[in-house]
Amino acid sequence: MVAFFCILESMKHSFTPISKIGHTAVLQKLNEFQGASSVPINLLGKKKTGLSVSKIVELFGDKTQLYQQSLQLIEGIHFDLTYTPLEHIGFKAVSLFSNQCYAENGRPISLSCDLSIPNKVSVEMIQSIMSGVNKGCIANNIVLDQKSFHSNSSQIIIHVHGIAIAQEHRRTSIDNVQTGDAICVSGDVGAAIAGLRILMREKKFWQESGEGQFQPDLGDYEYVIQRQLMPKSRMDIIDSFDEFDILPTSISHLNMGVINDVAHLCEKTGLGAHIYQATLPIAIETRQVADEMEEDVDKYAYFGGEDAELLFTLNEEDVDRLFTLFKDFTVIGRMTEVDSALTIQTSDGEILSLDDMKG
Repeated sequence: MVAFFCILESMKHSFTPISKIGHTAVLQKLNEFQGASSVPINLLGKKKTGLSVSKIVELFGDKTQLYQQSLQLIEGIHFDLTYTPLEHIGFKAVSLFSNQCYAENGRPISLSCDLSIPNKVSVEMIQSIMSGVNKGCIANNIVLDQKSFHSNSSQIIIHVHGIAIAQEHRRTSIDNVQTGDAICVSGDVGAAIAGLRILMREKKFWQESGEGQFQPDLGDYEYVIQRQLMPKSRMDIIDSFDEFDILPTSISHLNMGVINDVAHLCEKTGLGAHIYQATLPIAIETRQVADEMEEDVDKYAYFGGEDAELLFTLNEEDVDRLFTLFKDFTVIGRMTEVDSALTIQTSDGEILSLDDMKG
């Protein structure tokens, strides 16, 4: 994973203005990016491979639900061109979009991408972004349908929107969450913010150095930087739910940090939650960054966000069954009775409120 500081400067040697070849010619170049050549999908016990989106709707439309999702990444808010490779931005957009679809226990099948670009963006840069979008679509079995771009005056904006499909009886609903359900997360948490902390530190070093280009040695931070710049979606756990016929009582895309996302779950269900600090799955690489920065690693997990993991709730029986079949998840708490608070039990047994944590 390479973060090259001053991305725009590094691409000046291959800068073709859009005006040189024209809008239509750029779109023709983008036609090479098609995403997945087919949509492998297993619905209702029928294996159908190589189907077009329209054929899937024709075959399964009366027994499934189609739904739309969209996502926008804005330069200066969601990414910094100082250190973010353009291809990674496109890939990340599709990963986050896909996780939004997986949060309803469905599958993204078709995606369109629209780029809003200022004059500083060249033909090669548009191709790099769309190449990342294309790779993200292939990784998630999504057909890349429409590609478009238009001008703006200041910043790059990537807008992806598309269609997902879910079995009607397996689509998750927040109404199914009950007191006693286990609160689970896939993978590990806090790594993305750890990667961002390293990149921001190195950006500061670069700015202070006065160099035009700057390539820091980031080998020790490869894992956390990858989690920030090029996160992978969690199609694998959705596959496991389907394969083992496990239906979570809820699924959500973990994008605001554990505490904020659990608080949002409590707000929507009217239930409380109790989180066990000691069980938070935090990678050793994330802990090393926090130690180096002299920061609290638990706060990375609680409030960091952008981990591209899934937060889901299961009844106790399904927890035991899933754990025998799929290991990459952790129970971090339990849903509690109606109108109770969100509380956190620290490693030494102290019970904290949400206000205590934010304070």
